[in-house]
Amino acid sequence: MGFTGTTGDAVQDNVLAFRSLPGIVNAAGTVKVTRPADSTTVTDKTVLHTNDALNYHVSLTYDASSSQSWPANSANKLVMYLPKASI
Repeated sequence: MGFTGTTGDAVQDNVLAFRSLPGIVNAAGTVKVTRPADSTTVTDKTVLHTNDALNYHVSLTYDASSSQSWPANSANKLVMYLPKASI
């Protein structure tokens, strides 16, 4: 499948829809949050208190059949940025 465009004077409105697009990097991830003080796995029902220490265990799976390699920084290490949550 393909489509083209032009910069000529004649124009016509068109719609193009994709049902799915192949992944450039096929990866998935999970995050498990625990409170080390009592070895509790944090869920949406867990009551947390100010100054509770939390551990984050991030697990990533990379599919080697991806059309591009997983991006790495100049030190050739994977980098993940976690945005600070706002309340």
